[in-house]
Amino acid sequence: MKKITLLVCSFAVAMFASAANITVESPADYATAYAGAADGDVLLLYSGTYANQDLPTGKCITVKAFADTCEVFLTGEIRGGGTDGGITYEGVTIGDGASYLFNFAPTGHIKHIRFVNTTLQNVSRCTFYLGGDATTSALELVEFQNCVLRNLNTGNWNMSWHSTPIYKWVINESTLYGNEGMECFYNPTGSYGEMSHQFIFTHNTMYSGCRDANRQIASPTNKFAGEASVLTFTDNVILCPAGKSAGSLWNISAGYWTVTVKNNLIDGWKIPVWNEDLGDADIADNYTLADLGFASPVAPFADAANADFTLYKGYSALEGKGTAGSVLGDTEWLVAVSGLYTLTQGLAAGVDSLAGVVSGPSGMVPGGKEVTLTAVKNYGFKFVKWVDKDGAELSKEAVYTFEMNGDKTVLAVFEKMNMYTLEINCIGGGTYAVNPVREGNLYEEGEEVVVTAQTNIVLEFIMGSDNAGGFYYAPEFMITMDKNLAIELEFEAKDYICGWDFDLTKSNVTQQRPADWLSDKYSDSIVPTLDLYYTLYPDAPWTSGYWIRGDADPQSAVTWLRCTNSGDGTEYKNPDNSMDSSAYYKDQGFYWQTAVSTKAYKGDIQYSFDIKRTYMGHYNYKVQYSYDGSSWESAPDTIATTGGYTHYDVKLENTANKELVYVRLIPDVNSGYDTNRLFDVYGVYVKNIFLIAEAKPVVAIITPKAETKEMIFDLMGRRVMEATQPGLYIINGKKVLVK
Repeated sequence: MKKITLLVCSFAVAMFASAANITVESPADYATAYAGAADGDVLLLYSGTYANQDLPTGKCITVKAFADTCEVFLTGEIRGGGTDGGITYEGVTIGDGASYLFNFAPTGHIKHIRFVNTTLQNVSRCTFYLGGDATTSALELVEFQNCVLRNLNTGNWNMSWHSTPIYKWVINESTLYGNEGMECFYNPTGSYGEMSHQFIFTHNTMYSGCRDANRQIASPTNKFAGEASVLTFTDNVILCPAGKSAGSLWNISAGYWTVTVKNNLIDGWKIPVWNEDLGDADIADNYTLADLGFASPVAPFADAANADFTLYKGYSALEGKGTAGSVLGDTEWLVAVSGLYTLTQGLAAGVDSLAGVVSGPSGMVPGGKEVTLTAVKNYGFKFVKWVDKDGAELSKEAVYTFEMNGDKTVLAVFEKMNMYTLEINCIGGGTYAVNPVREGNLYEEGEEVVVTAQTNIVLEFIMGSDNAGGFYYAPEFMITMDKNLAIELEFEAKDYICGWDFDLTKSNVTQQRPADWLSDKYSDSIVPTLDLYYTLYPDAPWTSGYWIRGDADPQSAVTWLRCTNSGDGTEYKNPDNSMDSSAYYKDQGFYWQTAVSTKAYKGDIQYSFDIKRTYMGHYNYKVQYSYDGSSWESAPDTIATTGGYTHYDVKLENTANKELVYVRLIPDVNSGYDTNRLFDVYGVYVKNIFLIAEAKPVVAIITPKAETKEMIFDLMGRRVMEATQPGLYIINGKKVLVK
């Protein structure tokens, strides 16, 4: 299909005659050409990767590939108010790597956002995140014509989550797949009174599930109470892949609708029962897989598992089932062939069903077509060979390509592998990580494993050794699993007081969290805790905890708290219930605080941590300390927050040998705050908080005893008089590393 086949751009194309066509020869010229384009202009882009620009204001423009053979990629978020503007993307690929694609609060009327023959892919959260005022902003039309929408909402979000009203959606002759993380295709969050709404979904091939069974494709719920709303699902193929979750086609509970749901092949997804009080519905002539003789969701297509939804003209059961006698689904997948052969593929007789799978087409395949099958082994097995129906060997390559010049049977042979165990023990308080991680610490023979001794600011890796006589001196090393291995990792701690690495395997407490690390030199019986406070109420910890990002590496704590959760009873909101960020952070914020005894320490506290700011938060922080919890002194360091982690070591003068020292990391409320994102949350991250100080020496009373001579051996087992050279020695029966 043209719309998903990317070729090298040919520059030998005719020049466009219209003055409205503006050729952009390189990504460096795009921003200038985009800003200078007039209403109705078309920007023609040569192959390259271009940075997305703000939505146009006061004009409608088209961004288009110069020719069908050009590979044009548009990346990054799209912002802007978009008053009286609109944009069309044609023949491009857009979205790669974006967390949100359209991410702004419209301040007025947007005419359209259109996609024609375009691939929209790899957006992890919302494709549309429009936080405008429901009474003063609007988007007339979102349209997809002949598009591919794939790998969207991988972070389990709605494809569109918007308070700005969108009057009309049109999705036609498009293919949607791999969007299993999607919550709803669209989910409006505003309330639009007597407005009406249209959702038109026609001639699409949708091979995708969603986050769970409680989701919908169209979810206007009770947001549109108008009397002229329209919902249409016709001529579609809507299938949920095996093993995935699917929800319902819609969720509607208000307004008056004209509903047409006809001539669709639907499996996995549900057609809800229509409430006649909500309008007129024509729901008829819809098919299941069984109705058309298909055994599974992959059966209608050439190779659905690899996104090949080809249908063969004259052979497909989807032909003639449409409202006008057309084929169901995206019609561009229907192709003419001169003849078909049967390809049978799978596992050879006697092979364990858990050994692996075969990826590639099966069933009817056009004669003369080059076919590729891939043997994908499961863990603990290895691929051996391909055989035909008689057991004769065809190939030993896991990826096997051949021509379909007749009916063929191609079967994969797998065998079990030898497996070995890996055991790791840590001495001295450290931890470790292995890559890859295997269930039960059981590894395939010959598998390479990277072992990482995990240290932090107070912990040093000394050495490692194993039961086979191996020694490891670097904190990260690779081993080959050709035997059962037991590895011992040795660590040594520096002088410190306590610390928090927010490891959820130690504790999941998110308020007044006891220290994750506590020195054996710490003399007080009460374990320090890390508490979250709000500046308006400094006398007691805040009622909500912080959020520990167990999915982050390394783990971190976040003040992920709603701006309306102000603590003083005030909700800083606009009349339409949206957040008024300008009012919230003027003089308040959240901070972390702890208290420690330093009676066992002769050195002042060094407060070490990493910090970053995302979404909304103050630009600068301060480290303050107190001896009574009420009179605070600020360290001279300015703690500047940015979008990436910055490490700080802050010295706190005159904090040694104290009964109690309070320490807090608190925002400078006069430094300003970041409101460049639409989230109404205070999003500041910290990680690896440690309080470090030099400990007092331990005075020990030693009873004199007869002098004994040390027994020193090198690694070869030879006795030596002194350990004078760097290396590992056995001294009086203990391993000692001499540096």
